[in-house]
Amino acid sequence: MANEAEAMLRCQAEIWQRIYHFVDSIALKCALDLGIADIIQARGCPITLSQIANDVASSPSLDIAHLSRLMRFLVHKKLFDATNPQSDSDLEEETLYSLNHFSKWLLRDPQQLSLAPLLCLLQYHPLLTAP
Repeated sequence: MANEAEAMLRCQAEIWQRIYHFVDSIALKCALDLGIADIIQARGCPITLSQIANDVASSPSLDIAHLSRLMRFLVHKKLFDATNPQSDSDLEEETLYSLNHFSKWLLRDPQQLSLAPLLCLLQYHPLLTAP
């Protein structure tokens, strides 16, 4: 239990650093606006990019190529996990995306500790453009 708490605190500190890093912060905001962490959490298991795209409620015409780039960036930054399932078939298997300790800080569940409200505040457009 102590190891779990320690791991979560290290992840929280890492999220703080990423919030204040410009590109990371914008990518985090995109993931939050699209509800990617909440979508994966709701499914209860790793899911494909097309499943994420289907569940994004904010845009019926979501560009899958842009979403793919965003997810690759977030995985590269270790904010989400990605696995490529092994298969004996000739079909190309899609990457499966899942939550990790970092992405759990982006959940909007009011019962959980979250850094989502702070990220929304720091990326609030009127604050960024105020004279």
